[in-house]
Amino acid sequence: MGLGNAHARRGITRSIALIAVIVIMVAAAELTSFLPSDIARVPRPTSLAAAPTASPTARADSPSTDLAGATAASGFYDNFKTDTSLDSSIWTTSGAVATTYGPNVSTPGAALVQPVLTFSKGNGMQFSNVTGYFEVSLVQSVQSYSPPFYGSAGVSASADFGNAASLAIVSADGSEGTGIFGNIDPNNTGYYGINYIFPLLYHNHHNAIVASPTLNTWYDYNISVTSAGTASLVVSSAGATLGTSPNLSVGTGPFYIWIFEFEGAPNIAGSDFVNWSYASEGVLASSGSSSGSSGSGFSSWWWVLLVIVIVVVFLVLVRIRRRRTGRAPLLHGRPPVQGTAEQPPAR
Repeated sequence: MGLGNAHARRGITRSIALIAVIVIMVAAAELTSFLPSDIARVPRPTSLAAAPTASPTARADSPSTDLAGATAASGFYDNFKTDTSLDSSIWTTSGAVATTYGPNVSTPGAALVQPVLTFSKGNGMQFSNVTGYFEVSLVQSVQSYSPPFYGSAGVSASADFGNAASLAIVSADGSEGTGIFGNIDPNNTGYYGINYIFPLLYHNHHNAIVASPTLNTWYDYNISVTSAGTASLVVSSAGATLGTSPNLSVGTGPFYIWIFEFEGAPNIAGSDFVNWSYASEGVLASSGSSSGSSGSGFSSWWWVLLVIVIVVVFLVLVRIRRRRTGRAPLLHGRPPVQGTAEQPPAR
């Protein structure tokens, strides 16, 4: 029996080793499936200078471009703190979608004014030139982007008499879109807050994401759209999420990105000064379990592993049982007769 027990122990050891290898392989496959395909690393600004006492000098921007027929493009990251002028490969101030539908961000419509943009390492891109009732000024992405994607930007307002710190997405025909409207000065009672607007155009309402924002504070805006056309708008600051919109059915675009200022009928009209530190766009990483997952939360890999483990354990137990309760050996194909000695064959 000692030799049989040694064989049994070796069989058990091999079985356990086989199970361990299978578990490690399946766990590695599962871990790989959860790794995100796109990770955005966005620097967060920490300081903000006060608004200037006089309007900055205007600069020449990119030439007019008809964007209605532009095709969807890959992502970008634009650090405005290292720019010296507007990057014409990413942005335009004369886009066809912005000039056509920008005035319709309110009811009644707004007058379209050209933005005044200045760049510095401290403030990034300072956006100004909206100074009165029902005015809008926009910077638009050159290309459009198809879901799933996200658009994000960092912003801080030093003077905000209306919706001066705003980020939006809009389709080429203006029928689809949503936006984050930053009305950050607490003196703007009735309008105050960082709000989401849906639908984007011809709106006369707002819903708060952040109810009590403050001037000279950096905020991160993020607009994400799934492949199914569902948008989510998030506002954060210093790494903490401050508010999120409900899921919004915006459609599948493709969408252009707007950075803009807008004033409707503020309590006090004045010159808006807003600083943007960065803007980016990228592919939205898929969320949830992998495509092979089942309703119980286990992927098909884990079900296969479970079946293999059960079968291997069953075979091991059968082997052990046979080793412990094995039959007497057969001699020349005949069982021995109890009570008699086995006779050697006649020669």
